[in-house]
Amino acid sequence: MSKKMKVSIAVALIVLLAFPISAALATINGTIPSISIVSVVPGTVVTVETYNFPADLDFDVTIGKYGTYGIDGTKVTTTNSGKGGTFTVTYNIPEELKNSARLSIRLYNPTKGYYAYNWFENAIPAPAATTGTETTSTIPGYVGYPSFSVTEVDADKTVSVDALNFPPDVEVDVTMNVIGTFGVGGYDVTKQKTGEKGEFTAKYKIPEELAGIYMISIRIEDPESGYFAINWFFNVTYPVKVDPTPSPAATLKPGETPAVGTGGPVTEAYAGYPRVEINAVEKDVKVTIQVMDLPKNEKFDVYMGSLDAMATGGTKVGTIDPAGEDTAEAAFDIPAELAGLGRISIRIVSDKSGYYGYNWFYNQTYP
Repeated sequence: MSKKMKVSIAVALIVLLAFPISAALATINGTIPSISIVSVVPGTVVTVETYNFPADLDFDVTIGKYGTYGIDGTKVTTTNSGKGGTFTVTYNIPEELKNSARLSIRLYNPTKGYYAYNWFENAIPAPAATTGTETTSTIPGYVGYPSFSVTEVDADKTVSVDALNFPPDVEVDVTMNVIGTFGVGGYDVTKQKTGEKGEFTAKYKIPEELAGIYMISIRIEDPESGYFAINWFFNVTYPVKVDPTPSPAATLKPGETPAVGTGGPVTEAYAGYPRVEINAVEKDVKVTIQVMDLPKNEKFDVYMGSLDAMATGGTKVGTIDPAGEDTAEAAFDIPAELAGLGRISIRIVSDKSGYYGYNWFYNQTYP
């Protein structure tokens, strides 16, 4: 057996472990369970709302430190999903975690493998200062969340990213793993220095062990503060270079003189793919986005939807017309049916070529 075949089998086993069979079937049927945070009483209770839950199953509820996804957290209770779908339930925050600033919560059914997780701010007022001490933030002036977009892929070789709003002037860890792992326990790729405003652009080598894997998770995390961002990409080369293609010349009628400026348009070369960045959020009201690298002279319909569907089949909220430019900024109202969700996807789709881009945002006021 060749070394490559051994690696392929090993990675295939990892994929099987990462996706329980029932969870994989749930994905195919479009019924991925998810939870959003409804409210928090700091140090006391957290209330969540479920979506797409299967009926009549017992879910273990665990709460753990931020970044753990609730895995191996403190078990607080077991919840039966009843009729399934959507329901709201409140859980006690474990005593040993009540003073933690941020926590993860997870609902997991051990027999079928269904699960959902989220995290929440468990802000606790700072204790009164004692003599000779002063409470300060670990990252003064930092607000919001880190994020990054995948801008280019050279299949099995490299992936390029454009990152925003990481903690400034720190070294962050970059890891990759198979899809579904969120980069957790992945292959160490490198350390990355962030800029003065937490921004950076970089190209990373795809680990040899992931060569041939169709979808790959990438995780960038600051080990000091615990802030992190995750994304994923198809391990196929893009953008694809497109040569300019002139339209065929018009056939003139006898004696006809071509008018100035006619003779057929020229399809301009487009080597890229649309990108969506989140500029601002007003919780449950609106989101402001910036779109970049658009093909020229194309309008884009804008949709919002649940996080798991990446806004596919979501609610149309408007249209972006960049007026011949390749970038634009616009604000859109958050649909009433999405109000209260913890995370929302937003997608732009060209009404001409079918090019699209998407991103997601926390439904919390920012900045």
